[in-house]
Amino acid sequence: MSDSSEPLNNQNIPEEEYPVAEFEIAESNGGRFDRLRSLFSGSLKGRYVLGIGVLLLAAVIAGYYFNRTTVIKKVVVAGNKFTPEQEVIRKAAVPMNTSPDSLPYLRIIKDVEALPYVKEAMVQVIPPRTLLIRINERQPIGTLADQNNKPYFDSTGIVLPRIPGKAVNVPLVYGLPHVAFGDTLKGKAANEITAFLQAAQEHPFASLTLSEVAYDPETGVVALSQDNGVKLLFGRGDYDRTLRNWTAFYQQVVSRKGMDKLAYVDLRFEGQVVTKDAPKYLQ
Repeated sequence: MSDSSEPLNNQNIPEEEYPVAEFEIAESNGGRFDRLRSLFSGSLKGRYVLGIGVLLLAAVIAGYYFNRTTVIKKVVVAGNKFTPEQEVIRKAAVPMNTSPDSLPYLRIIKDVEALPYVKEAMVQVIPPRTLLIRINERQPIGTLADQNNKPYFDSTGIVLPRIPGKAVNVPLVYGLPHVAFGDTLKGKAANEITAFLQAAQEHPFASLTLSEVAYDPETGVVALSQDNGVKLLFGRGDYDRTLRNWTAFYQQVVSRKGMDKLAYVDLRFEGQVVTKDAPKYLQ
């Protein structure tokens, strides 16, 4: 019997082409690292990422080394006008030769803020060995004329002692009860006067023309002008409007006619200013 079959390797077997996507190419660990190294070495973005990583690592190491080796050797004060620097340093009682990590920051802030004029205190380490204490001070807006030593008070009503050589030109205030240093003025009259003087800080020209301030239960806040001691009636509330009225009246009328003939200026009414002349024998 004749064999008509041909060897298998000689048969015409059709070739098939398969898309590459149908195959999953297995990579060795070495292949993955090669590709990663190629990515960082060949890509500008990769270089940036690597550089940033190195810098961050260096910063962490430097910060750790700084905190481990640095100690505070000096204390400085900023933002103080009324409070002497040495008084702040004494009150802060910062332990010298101490690592910044070990400083009692909360205790330092609390003790410094106990000083009469200190409204807020902040601390900051200035490399290599300095601690900065920055303070925000209370600003006087009035003088309690009825009290001994004539203390100041600020916009929150807190009574402040006078500091030698640090006088402030603010109005004299009459009729308020005696209050100890560090305590707060209270009551209707104190609240109205404090609100009025606080508003006057936003009207510098008007503020400069005020000499004395008091509170009358019937008419509200009453002031005396620097010129001739003319009575100025500001009423209760809406002090921004009445102070604007006074500024306009002074610049438009008083600057031309003076105040010699005036007995009082009533600024309480909307859209008008009412004046009364003094008797002839007082002019």
